[in-house]
Amino acid sequence: MNETFDHVQAVSAPRRGYWQETKQPIYSALLVLPFILVYQTGLLLLKSKVINGGDAILSSLTRTLFLAAGLQATFASVIVLIVAFLFWQFKKKGGWTIRPPVLAATFCESLVYAVLLFMLLGFFVPYLPGSPGSSTALLPSASNRGKMDFRAPPAMAACGRVEIRRPGIEDFVLYCGAGVFEELVFRVLLLGLLMLVFTKLFHMEHAHGAVWSVLIGAVIFSAFHHIGGEHFALGVFLQRVLAGVYFASIYFTRSFGIAAASHALYDILVGLSQWRH
Repeated sequence: MNETFDHVQAVSAPRRGYWQETKQPIYSALLVLPFILVYQTGLLLLKSKVINGGDAILSSLTRTLFLAAGLQATFASVIVLIVAFLFWQFKKKGGWTIRPPVLAATFCESLVYAVLLFMLLGFFVPYLPGSPGSSTALLPSASNRGKMDFRAPPAMAACGRVEIRRPGIEDFVLYCGAGVFEELVFRVLLLGLLMLVFTKLFHMEHAHGAVWSVLIGAVIFSAFHHIGGEHFALGVFLQRVLAGVYFASIYFTRSFGIAAASHALYDILVGLSQWRH
């Protein structure tokens, strides 16, 4: 009798709200899966020697460890991502149940965030220092091409003297990787490290530490894109700082998966807008 009552009570219990349910790590994992598949498959098929910067950082950090263990470091970044998801899943004691309509809604939500950022930066571009007043999106060219070199994702809009060119298939493949691996490096790892520094070392309150972490993390995120030879333009740098703050806000309030998907979709939107010109 008690077992029957417990079963009925469990069935009749209200489902977790969308906001809380979609914070489960399993939703993030499935949301970024298509972007990872496009990125990894694209690199293999195109035989590309250029990889995304976030992927390059993770590969560099883990290469020694993988080689010492006698493992191939080719997919080191993917393995790090899988380990991170498993860690989040067990730490949060997350469920393994997925509702396809909810998963589809997270993709739509990510697309909304990407479009919103595209529109916001397009509006603010003319008012940024060093901007020629154009809101035409652009793509920087690849710097040195090598085994561990990378192509930066698109700049937010035309500012200063940055080379404008039409992106190719390889670029769109790299944008998919940028959304996932750059969010893993600059939001998960970097913000986590900065939060430890500010809250544990400087004994800041959590809210104050989060604000400083987001701001400093956004500056580092922006500066990273100018490493490797891309011409520095103040307007582009400031746009990337704003984008860093934007993605960090999504990461803190929503989830890693939604932040990563928003980032990838935003880069793709910028690429498509430049491709039309």
